[in-house]
Amino acid sequence: MDLLDVYDRLPTGRYCSGCHACAIRCSGDVPAAAEEWECMEDYLRHRIPPSELQRLLGESKSYQVAAGYSIELCPLYDMKAKSCAVYPVRPLICRMLGFVEWMPCPIERPLPVATEGLEWMRQYAAMNPRPIPRWVADSGLSIRRQAPTDQSEVARWAS
Repeated sequence: MDLLDVYDRLPTGRYCSGCHACAIRCSGDVPAAAEEWECMEDYLRHRIPPSELQRLLGESKSYQVAAGYSIELCPLYDMKAKSCAVYPVRPLICRMLGFVEWMPCPIERPLPVATEGLEWMRQYAAMNPRPIPRWVADSGLSIRRQAPTDQSEVARWAS
């Protein structure tokens, strides 16, 4: 599966209003394939200042859905900014929000449905994606690497 090709086939940028209503779906164990995580990790290490990264990873991700009921959001959801910290390089499942039948737009915006969504998810499952919280825990993100001189790889994944 060529993830970049699938990303290109999803019309996300043309339809998203930036309302962030989909954030409620950024809960639990959002999956990411290894190549997606590599790009997200590079983005976190080289595009987010260390103090902001420390704040992001250290903040509580508890979100109260209703009285007495909270959920834990993705560790890469920025509670302060109310947005995804890695939005330009987010994984496939996040890009599909609103564009597949089983994850409609939460504000009921009429969006085109990717009829290939189920097949993409079958192929994605074969890539053995891991939950983002596990990637973060195993990453050692507190160690800041030298920024690469060629940012073209990160730019390839950005949308």
